[in-house]
Amino acid sequence: MTENGGTGTQHTCDYCRAVIDVSRPDAMIVSVNRRVDGDEWGDDSFVSGDLVQLRFCHQRHAADYLARTALPQGTPAFPMSNVTLVTLIVGVLLVLGLAAYGAVELWREAVSTR
Repeated sequence: MTENGGTGTQHTCDYCRAVIDVSRPDAMIVSVNRRVDGDEWGDDSFVSGDLVQLRFCHQRHAADYLARTALPQGTPAFPMSNVTLVTLIVGVLLVLGLAAYGAVELWREAVSTR
C-alpha cells in the first residue's frame, strides 16, 4: 500500500505488486478466515480464528497466489471492540475514583481524630 500524494491510498496487488485500479470490476479483496472453531463453520460471521485480507487486480492473480503462496499471518477475527475498550476504561476510572474516595475518607478520619 502506498500513498498517492495526499489524494488517496493506492493498493497494490498481493500477487504482481501492480497498483490496483479499484474502479475495474475484476479488482477484489479476498478475506480468508482460518482456525475457526468447529461450531462456527455454518455461521456468516466468526469470532474465533484469524483473518487474512488480500488484494488482487483480477481473479487469475487471486487463484495463482492462493495456489502457490503460503498465507501470511492473520489478525484475530474478532479484535477488541470499541465497546470492550470503553468498558475497560470506565472500569479503571471507577476503581481509581473509589480508591481516591477511600483515601480522602481516611485522611478526613485521621484529621478529625487529632
